[in-house]
Amino acid sequence: MTAPYEAEVRFRIPDIDAFRGRIQARGGTVVESYAFRDRCHRSRIGPWDWTAQSMRTRTHTVPAPRSEVLFSAVDVVAADGFAFKRSRLAAGKATLFTGTADACASFLDALGYTPWFDVIKTDCVMWNLPNGGMAIAEHVAGATVPNGPVGVTAASSLGWMSEIEVDGEDPRRAREAIAAKLAFLGVDVADVTPAPLPVLVGRSLGLLPSEGAPRRAYFCGSIRGGRRLQPRYAAMIEWLQDGGYEVLTAHVGRPEVLDHERVTRLTDRAIYEGDMAWIARADLVVADVTVPSLGVGMELMRAADLGKPIVCLCEEDTSLSALVAGNRHMTVHRYRDHQDALRALARAVAAWEASTSDATPRANAEGAP
Repeated sequence: MTAPYEAEVRFRIPDIDAFRGRIQARGGTVVESYAFRDRCHRSRIGPWDWTAQSMRTRTHTVPAPRSEVLFSAVDVVAADGFAFKRSRLAAGKATLFTGTADACASFLDALGYTPWFDVIKTDCVMWNLPNGGMAIAEHVAGATVPNGPVGVTAASSLGWMSEIEVDGEDPRRAREAIAAKLAFLGVDVADVTPAPLPVLVGRSLGLLPSEGAPRRAYFCGSIRGGRRLQPRYAAMIEWLQDGGYEVLTAHVGRPEVLDHERVTRLTDRAIYEGDMAWIARADLVVADVTVPSLGVGMELMRAADLGKPIVCLCEEDTSLSALVAGNRHMTVHRYRDHQDALRALARAVAAWEASTSDATPRANAEGAP
């Protein structure tokens, strides 16, 4: 169901039988059953903010098989202290292409998008309500795409969920309409979320940061190629941690990093597979590229393939490879000395955080020496 500038909230259904009974008691009548799979894609060209936009191939299985490519762009709007998701587009979701599932995949590949994970809806029911509105119940699950860019296979189940959708052209009226429908259904406002469903599924799969949880940073710098910048690596990692980030590779800043890896990850294969898994989990990749390193180069290209935001830091007089300096997937920040490196890191992280609406927590750009 789609309303102009669709505004909606979503909530979990803890007891599906009780929910169905409540709908029936309020005079709801079933109008449609449906099921589909949304294959979410991410851009190969640069970072993709899933809190604000989505590109999906929707493959319907019930009531009739068909596939389409959908694009949506949303904002989280607060009216009178109540937050809900509101479409930036009057039509809600825009249909960019229709055809077979394979044709949709080819269309998105040609545009520079790669499959990421699936949002799976089964056993879905829509009811008409006596007040003129609608109610739905959907069983929601998620799965990473086999052989997709994440490199690992995972699955999750969010269970039964529902949503309230209203006309969002006037945000204040939308807020009132959502509140009225929630009251009619007996749902507490505190139990709803404005987050888009792909974000909820991405979080459940560990591909997106959980709401309120620390963001994850993957820090990389030369290890076997030279350790002269080890104190600087340690300071950068500490700065990220002080800003609330979980640094997945904090050991890179240790003076005894090689001994640490030999003890904790016994083989080169274990190091490689572990680092690739960490990059897939990271929300942000930070690299000091001053000292040339084959390993760092591979880490950066893997992060770029996954569409991760990448911040590169480099001493001013370094002759940096054009494959980093000229790479549009990466932002390069030059610095003069140790203290200036931390200031450059603070500016870079603050700029990235400002570009996404879901930055929790925020590192303090003023906290750098």
